[in-house]
Order: sequence, then C-alpha cells, then structure tokens
Amino acid sequence: MMWPRTDYPAPVPPSYTRQPGRPRKVRIKDPFEKEDNSTRTTLGKTGAVMTCEHCGQPGHNQRSCHRHLSPKQKPAPKPRGRPRKNSQINAAATASQASTACTSNARKRGRPPKKA
Repeated sequence: MMWPRTDYPAPVPPSYTRQPGRPRKVRIKDPFEKEDNSTRTTLGKTGAVMTCEHCGQPGHNQRSCHRHLSPKQKPAPKPRGRPRKNSQINAAATASQASTACTSNARKRGRPPKKA
C-alpha cells in the first residue's frame, strides 16, 4: 500500500557534516587535475637488473649469493649477536677467574642466601 500524495514538499535527508578524525594523507584531486606522466619526478624499477654486490653477477643479490656457489666455496657462517670487545683477552680472563672462584669464597652471582 502506498502513502497518499500530499501538497507538502518531499522529505530530504539531513545535510552531511564531516566527523572529527585524522586528516587524509593525500588530497582528493578533481577530475580536471589528472596527473601527467611528464611531470613525474621519480623513476620506476621496471627493467632494472639486480646485480650481486659480492660477486657482481646479475640475477641475485649479496644475501643469496652463497646459493650460487658450490658447497666447497660457501662462506663460513657469521657469528650471531653482538661482537664482544677483546674476545681473546676476555676468554682467558674468565677462564682464570673461574678456576680461582671455585676455591675462594668469592661472591657468587644470583640471589643472595636467605637470612635466618
């Protein structure tokens, strides 16, 4: 069933009010502001050939270079973590401290003993 027609104006939806929020990153351009390819300032990477910094051959990068070598020529894996200062001196010092720490009453690491 339809509503009966009246002489009053038709109802209109409420006007749009912009809600608060973070602003857009890029302005919405009008259709007449279409971008020209002649005004572009950056170049694309299409057609660029990747070359390895290690061996200079195209087709792979330095990270995947060891995959293209024979198993005998693969580089040794790098040690993980932050390198220590004077690693040889510290190793000798810790070995000597470990032998003396067992015999002396040196303070141990960790929680202190419970007090009675």
